[in-house]
Amino acid sequence: MNCESIPSITSFEHLSNEVIYEIFDYLNFYDIHKSFLNLNIRFYNLIHSSTFPIKINFSSISKSNFQLYYEHIIIPYQNRITLLQLSNRFIPDLFSVRFNNMIQLQTLVLKNIESDFLENIFTDSLCLPSLSSLVIKPIGTLSNTKNLYRQIFRLPALKYCNVTFNEASIFEPLPFATNKEFSSIEIFLINHDCRIDQLNAFLSYVPHIRRISCNILPEFRHHQISLRSLELNNLTHLSLTMNHLLFDQIKLLIKNLLNYIQVFHIITNDSLSYSDINQWEQMILFYLPNLRIFHVKLLSDQPKYLFWFNRQWYNEALGIFSRSFYSIQSIK
Repeated sequence: MNCESIPSITSFEHLSNEVIYEIFDYLNFYDIHKSFLNLNIRFYNLIHSSTFPIKINFSSISKSNFQLYYEHIIIPYQNRITLLQLSNRFIPDLFSVRFNNMIQLQTLVLKNIESDFLENIFTDSLCLPSLSSLVIKPIGTLSNTKNLYRQIFRLPALKYCNVTFNEASIFEPLPFATNKEFSSIEIFLINHDCRIDQLNAFLSYVPHIRRISCNILPEFRHHQISLRSLELNNLTHLSLTMNHLLFDQIKLLIKNLLNYIQVFHIITNDSLSYSDINQWEQMILFYLPNLRIFHVKLLSDQPKYLFWFNRQWYNEALGIFSRSFYSIQSIK
C-alpha cells in the first residue's frame, strides 16, 4: 500500500492560534472557558492572552453559576470584554463592576433588566470609548427617560441604538441639542411611542443618522406644531408605525426633517386616514425627490392605486381576518 495515498488527519490542537481564535469568535466565552481552559497549557495561555476578546452572553444561566462566572471571569477580565448581554432579572443584584472599566466593550445588550439598574448604569460618569452597539429593553417603568437618552447620546463611538420602553414610562421632552451634544448614532430604533416634536428633538442629536424607526403619536388636534428644520442628508431609510396621525402632520414631518429619504415604510391600522392617493402623490412629488421604495401596510378596502401603477409601482393583497392587507412597494 502506498502510504502517500493515505490522507493525513489533523486534530483540533494542530490548528494555528489564528484559526482557533477565529473558531472561538463564534462561541460564548463561558463555553470556551469551561471546555478549553484546563485542556493543556497551550489553551490555558490562549484563553488568558490579552489579545483574545471576550464575549459574554447571559441569556440563560442559573444564579449560582453566574456568581462563579462573575468572580472568575467578569471581574478579572473586564477590560477585555467586547460583548456583554445581560437578560436575567437577578443579575443586577450581583453586578457591581464599574462599566467604565470595560474599555473594549463594543456591544451591550440589556434585556429583562429592572429599570433601576439602567438608571444606575447610565450616569454622568459613564464613558465607554469603544461601545458601538446598544440594545435596551428593560422591565418596569423608567422614571426619567430624558436623562437616560442624554447619557446615551454622550457615548462617543455609538453607531447602533435600539431602545424599547413600556407605555407607562415617563417621557419628558428633550431639549434641542447643542453643538457639543451631537451623537455618532447612525441607526436608531425607537420602539416606544413619541410625538412629532419629541422625534424632532431626538433627531437634533443625531446629525449622522442613516436609518430610523419610530412609533409616532399624533399631536393634539388643537396643538400648534412647530418643528425645527434639520439637514439630515444621510437619512435614507425611515420606518413609521402610526395611527390617527393627520396627513398634514405627516407632510410637516417629511418637509422639515425627512426629505432625503429613499426608503419609506409605514405600518398602520388606521387605513381610512391614509387611503387618499392624491395626497400621497403630491407629497412624494414635492417633498421626496429621492424616494425609491414606498412600502405601506394598510387594513382597508382596496383604493385605486393608479398613481403607483403609472410609476411602475404595484400592490399586493393578502386576506387577513376577512379583510385585506395591502402592501405597496417599488418594483425596483
